[in-house]
Amino acid sequence: MKTKKQLWLNALGVFFSITSIAQTGAIKGQIKNTDLEPLYGVTVKITQAGILVGGATTDFDGYYSYKPLNPGSYEAIIQSPEIQTQTLKGIKVSSDRT
Repeated sequence: MKTKKQLWLNALGVFFSITSIAQTGAIKGQIKNTDLEPLYGVTVKITQAGILVGGATTDFDGYYSYKPLNPGSYEAIIQSPEIQTQTLKGIKVSSDRT
């Protein structure tokens, strides 16, 4: 019969095995206005096939990042009171690139 410590170590080993083989990617970028100034607080919604999978908000330098994402094709919907809502389609995410 295994002790609780042995069971915990086995479970922990399985967890690390699963997380080490999980292959995910990310979407990140920078949002600027027409004067090429970074925009703070812009909402970036990440969708796949019309279904919302996540989102982010730009920082003071206009940068945003969202992860983890499974490999595939995504859309980014960019919304802010300062700019017209835009949709970027066909963003390819792979496990080895951001």
